[in-house]
Amino acid sequence: DARSDAALVRCSNSDENFERLRRARELAAGLAVEPTAIALAYVLYNYLMRGSPQDHYGIATDKRIALIVFGTKRNQARDNVFRDLVGMITSAPCFAPYIARRTDTTLLLYTPADLAAIATGRLKRSPSSASIEIVARESTLTAGRGPAAFALAFDEMAHVVATGANRSAEEIYGSATPALDQFGVDSFIFEPSSPWQQTGQFYVNYLQAQEVDDDGEPTYPSKVLFQLTSWDPYEDWERAHEIEMVPGGACFARIKRPIQTYDGHMQELQQANPDTFRVERLSQFRTTINAYLAGDRVKAMFDPWNGTELAMQEHGQLAVRYKIHADPGLVNSNFAVAVAHAETDEEGQRHVVFDYIGVWRPREFPENDYEVDYDVVAEGLTGLLERFHPVELTLDQWNSAGLLQRLRRHAQEMASSRGTVVFERTATRDVNWKRAETFKAALYRGLVHAPMHELAELELRFLEDVGGKVTHPSTGPVTSSDIADCIFECVHYFMADVNVADVGRQLSETTLRGHDVQVFDALSEAGRRRPYDDVRGIPHRHRGRFD
Repeated sequence: DARSDAALVRCSNSDENFERLRRARELAAGLAVEPTAIALAYVLYNYLMRGSPQDHYGIATDKRIALIVFGTKRNQARDNVFRDLVGMITSAPCFAPYIARRTDTTLLLYTPADLAAIATGRLKRSPSSASIEIVARESTLTAGRGPAAFALAFDEMAHVVATGANRSAEEIYGSATPALDQFGVDSFIFEPSSPWQQTGQFYVNYLQAQEVDDDGEPTYPSKVLFQLTSWDPYEDWERAHEIEMVPGGACFARIKRPIQTYDGHMQELQQANPDTFRVERLSQFRTTINAYLAGDRVKAMFDPWNGTELAMQEHGQLAVRYKIHADPGLVNSNFAVAVAHAETDEEGQRHVVFDYIGVWRPREFPENDYEVDYDVVAEGLTGLLERFHPVELTLDQWNSAGLLQRLRRHAQEMASSRGTVVFERTATRDVNWKRAETFKAALYRGLVHAPMHELAELELRFLEDVGGKVTHPSTGPVTSSDIADCIFECVHYFMADVNVADVGRQLSETTLRGHDVQVFDALSEAGRRRPYDDVRGIPHRHRGRFD
């Protein structure tokens, strides 16, 4: 108000000080306060109060220490966190004696040791003598290398991705954090960001901040998480003037209105676009930004079916036709397998039901240098052959030649009248896409059911559509799709002809002329054929041309 402004004028000996104090009062009132700036300014002040931070931490006295603010682009780093922090520092009287020079992307500060050296003539009063630098940098691999950094800030870290010379948050985090090592437990990282997708370094740190050991103690006690909706910081805003800024000290100024509330307008935005609202206003993560499958549809796949919760089966039934598909990978990656069969409901609709989903992980083989032991895998797959007697067992072509021969011999030696066919499934880009689309169509119609398997659900939820290719993310908590590939193949085996038949029925309702009749006849014939029906002993790879 006018009286407080007049008091500021009386306390100021220059216009510059007046603006600095006005800014400090606004900050104290809680108006437009950037939490990152408050946290970083607090850390910075503690370093200043060391007198000589370099001497305290055993760093060469002539080496400048840094607080680095990273942004996707340099102007983002400069215009957001950096500007808020510099504005707070240059407005606060406690920092005034230490400011050496401000530029567009840097702020230099003297330490008390610098000022003492200047006062005795050992140093010249020049920005080059300042021992602390606050700098805004874009996200390149070299941006965090070189300086001894006591604090890092990653502006909108969840959205830092690799584009051109700019690198992803994972790469920047990995290259910049070693600069903190010299400051030990006093080093500081601040990662303010709206959430985005459940991948990347920001999400990894988010999970680690919540992780606890078996005894309930935090696994990463140096990490703390605050997850707030857009209006949470303004709860009880009416009482701001009753809250002490420091114990026993003055209270915050009265606030006229909150910056954000959950009001009727917010409710309209939520109703219009709940997915975006959940991310931008409620601080909830998307699975992935280009998610191939809807999370609720994936979850429904593992729900009870026909009133029964499905469980992993140890043995098959002689009257049931089973399909097994295994997905080998590198010896240091997962090796997955799935067993499924088809059932028909009361309305004549075919469903795919999974009997078994399994995976061998490198971490299970410490005695083998954490590489999957293919002898163990072979034993497991031959066991599935004996217990389920499938019509067909297929393996993706990757790294499968020796294992394929071993399984083929075992299938021939088994005392089974079914005559299991074992062969390599060539997975081209086109084939993979068609398998994925067949699965998606069946999943969305509620025709796929499976016993709960945590990794299987996660892989399906995290799959991304990248330019017509369904693949797993390269970073984040889930970076595999081996089980998903097995599930796709099994569903495609049983359901590809169902999808073709649906197209045929749709075409039958249209008026066809000329050569279109030939297309219709071919689709109708395809709809009558079942790629898994081997009554006449014809192997599927020679029988069904539905890929």
